[in-house]
Amino acid sequence: MKGGIVFFASGNNDYSDPSKSAPADYEKVIGVSATGPDYKKPTYSNYGDYTAISAPGGGSSRATQIWSTTIPSSGYYEYRYGTSMACPHVAGVAALIIQKHGVGKQGFTVAQLEELLLTTAYDIDRYNPEYTGQLGTGCVDAESALTAELVEERPAFLLETNPVTDGTLSFRVTLELLGSAVVTIYNGTGSKVFRREIETKRFRSTTVDISELSAGYYTLEFVCNGTTVKEKFIKY
Repeated sequence: MKGGIVFFASGNNDYSDPSKSAPADYEKVIGVSATGPDYKKPTYSNYGDYTAISAPGGGSSRATQIWSTTIPSSGYYEYRYGTSMACPHVAGVAALIIQKHGVGKQGFTVAQLEELLLTTAYDIDRYNPEYTGQLGTGCVDAESALTAELVEERPAFLLETNPVTDGTLSFRVTLELLGSAVVTIYNGTGSKVFRREIETKRFRSTTVDISELSAGYYTLEFVCNGTTVKEKFIKY
């Protein structure tokens, strides 16, 4: 696999402030939050829309904690809990994906690894309605990640709604277009009718409310990280 990937625990302070989770908040890092044995966010785990994925981190009782390696004075192994227990689960599944698709083969990319890892995570929002969208794409799922079909490289920008029928414009971006972006929309005569600054997230749909625009043909201009993408769409 050309290039590398970095995973980092989000922290154990029950904060949503990304600055409290650095460097897990860095857009090029896979930030990992924790889940408990009931699929819910434990009281300790940090969370936020910067989080990319979650994984089992253990609960407060010993029966629900993670049996992990530790220092010699503690006997090399002990029960622990925290996002530092969750993060290795994700890194381990990533290693299995690389073993299957990357070792001894050419062309496997970081973007493909991220897509397999993040899009196969199972939904935990239904267990955490108060944290919807704050625990990444879901909880890491090794079986799903290893049985999912490997897709070819996707375009950096994918317009998901065209035509727009419910007033919501939706699109996805890959790694190179993550971060602060500007969305500008021009009408059929070339006049600017919409402009908004947004934050894009990896492998999550970004939605923009354009319900106030009248029906017609438009051009979307998306600018992020020095790249400009233009797409035509129609709104009913």
